[in-house]
Amino acid sequence: MRFAGNSEAVVVGAKMLADFQKLQCRVACGKQFEFRGKCVYKSTVALLVATVALLAQASTVSGQKPNIMLVMVDDMGWTDLGKHSLVDSNHPLAGSALDDDLSDYYETPNLSRLASQGVTFTSAYANPNCAPTRAALLTGQSGARTHLTQVNSPGTWSRVLPSSWTNILDGERTTFAEVLSDAGYNTGMIGKWHVGYHYDPSSSNLNVRNSTTGPRNQGFDVNIGAGAGGEPISFFADRDGHFRNNSGALGVHFLPDIVDSATTGRRLTANAGDYMTDVLTDKAIEYIETVKEDPAPFFSFVSYYSPHDAGGRLQAPASAIAHFNGKPVEGDRRHDNQQYAAMLYQLDQNIGRLLDHLEETDDPKSPGKKLIDTTVVMFYSDNGGDLGSPFNTTDNSPLRGGKNSQFEGGVRVPMIVRTPEMQTNGQAGTTSDQLVRDYDFLPTLAEFGGATTAGLELDGLSFRSIVSGAEPSAELDRDAIYHHWLHHGNAYSGVTSDEFDGRRYKLSHRWLRGTFDLFDISSDPYETNDLLSGVDLTNLDQQQYDALSGEQRLHVDAALSLARDLRQWLIETEANVPHLRDPDRRSVPLLDETGSPVSALFEVSQVSIPEPVSMLLVTVGVAVILTFRSR
Repeated sequence: MRFAGNSEAVVVGAKMLADFQKLQCRVACGKQFEFRGKCVYKSTVALLVATVALLAQASTVSGQKPNIMLVMVDDMGWTDLGKHSLVDSNHPLAGSALDDDLSDYYETPNLSRLASQGVTFTSAYANPNCAPTRAALLTGQSGARTHLTQVNSPGTWSRVLPSSWTNILDGERTTFAEVLSDAGYNTGMIGKWHVGYHYDPSSSNLNVRNSTTGPRNQGFDVNIGAGAGGEPISFFADRDGHFRNNSGALGVHFLPDIVDSATTGRRLTANAGDYMTDVLTDKAIEYIETVKEDPAPFFSFVSYYSPHDAGGRLQAPASAIAHFNGKPVEGDRRHDNQQYAAMLYQLDQNIGRLLDHLEETDDPKSPGKKLIDTTVVMFYSDNGGDLGSPFNTTDNSPLRGGKNSQFEGGVRVPMIVRTPEMQTNGQAGTTSDQLVRDYDFLPTLAEFGGATTAGLELDGLSFRSIVSGAEPSAELDRDAIYHHWLHHGNAYSGVTSDEFDGRRYKLSHRWLRGTFDLFDISSDPYETNDLLSGVDLTNLDQQQYDALSGEQRLHVDAALSLARDLRQWLIETEANVPHLRDPDRRSVPLLDETGSPVSALFEVSQVSIPEPVSMLLVTVGVAVILTFRSR
C-alpha cells in the first residue's frame, strides 16, 4: 500500500483494522492465519488490532514521516576512519581517547562531516563476517535464530560444521523493507545483498525472479545491483559495460539488476572502465530523484561492495590512488596500503555525493526544506577490517583481530546516525557508548517509520531514543548483546554485558577448544588480559573456587552468570550447534581431549557463591548437558 496523505492513512488503517477483526473470528477456535503472506497466531491478534488502530490515529496528527537512507559498507574497520579533518569538521572524537585509534593515513572527510552532524556509536557491533550480519540487519533476528551463521558453504579446510545452517535468507522471514513497505514507504535496494538469489537458479533466464528470496521478493520495490554474489571480479566495468561477480558456480555471470528499468530487470550497460562504487552512487541518486515527488517517503538501502577486495585484488580509480602519492606514513605505522587508502577515499567521496544531493535538493513535500532536513541517514559496516592475507589490507590495532575473528577488531564497527532533530537539539557531533548491533536496525527503522513489529520475533531493540533528540541521554533497556558465529575454525558464542557495576564484560565460548575467555573491555578494549586465564570454568569445583583471590572470584562470578545467560539465550533461539568434520566430511559431535563428547553447549560446575554475590546469580545446575534441536 502507499499512503497518499494523512486522510488516506486513516482509510487504509480502518480497512486493515476491519480485516483484522474479520480474521480474529477465524482464530477464535485456535487456528492460525496468514497476513501479507506471513503466519500470524491468535496470541498476537489483539496487539495487532490495537497497534494498527493507534497507527492510523497517529497518522492524522503527526507530520510527514522521515525519509531514511541506510548506507552500509563492506569490511570497513573501526580504525579505518581518518582523523586528518577532525579539527576542521568538529568530529565528535577529536581530542578524545578514541582519537588516537583513528587513522593518520586514511582520509574520510565526508564521514567526519556526517559524524559532526550526528551521533557516533563507539560500541557498535556486527558479526565477524558479511552474510550473517546482513541477515541480522534485515530481519532483526540473530544468526542463532535464523541459522544463517555462515557466509558460504564450509570448505574442506573447515574443521567445524554447523549442525544446521543456511546462507540464504528464508523468504518467510520478514525484512525491514517489508515492514517499511507496509507502513507506506517506497523501498529501494542499491548494491550488495549476498543473502540469497534474486533469480530462479533453475532458469537460464536471469530475469526470472526466484519466488521466495531476493530483494524484490522481500519488500524492495526496486533492486539495483543486488544478487547472490559477495564481491565483483573487478570494480571496473568490462568492455561491454558489465560488472561480473564471483559466483559463476551459481550461474550468475553479471551483477544483476543494475537496471535501466526496474520492471524488466535488464542489466545496466555502463561505460567500459566505470568504477562500481561510482555507478552505485549514480543509481542511488537516480532512485531518490525518481521517488522524491511521490507522497510516500522513501527508504534507500545503499549497500556498497567496497572496500572489500575484488577477486583478491584491491582496486581504486587512478585519481584516488594518485591522491596518496608521496603521502608519508610515519605518523601511522599501522596503515600504509595506498590501494586500500584509495578505496576508502573513493568510497568516502561517494558518500559525500549522497550527502551533497540531500543537502542541495528541495523536498517537494516540505516547502522551504531540503531533503537532508527530512531524512534520517545511517552509516554502518558489516564487520571489522580485513587483515588482508595475502596482501596487507588494513590493521585494526589497537583492537585485537579482524574479519573472521571474534575479537573486537572483527566485530566492533564504525556506525554513525544523523537525524534532522539533532541539528537543533545539541546532539550533533556527540558520541554514544551504548551497546548496539546489527539486529537493532529493524526495530529502529520501524519506529522511525511508524511501522508495527507486532507478531515479529525480534532479538533487537530500537535505538531511536538515542538519536531522536527527545532523550539525548537515553539508554537502551538492555543488559547485554549476544554473539553466535560458526564460520571457519573460529566458531564461538558469546555475550557482552554492562550489568556488573561499571564493568563491561565480554565472555566467549570457543567451540573448537571447549573453553571460555573473559575480558573487561571497559578497561581492556584491546583484549590483552584474559580474566579466566588458569581457570577451567567448565570443571571448576568448590575447592578451586575457594582458593581464588577476591578479584579472581569477582571475574569468575561474572563469568558463571554470563555463561548461564548465554546458555539460556541459545536455548530460547534454538541455536544451531557446531560439530567437528571428520575425514569423511561427516558432521560428528565435538569431543574433548580424552575423546569424550562435549555437551551440545557446555557444562558449568556448581560452586557455592557466598553473599552478596549469590543474590545476583541464579544457581547454575550441576553439569547440565543440553541437546539442541536442529531445524
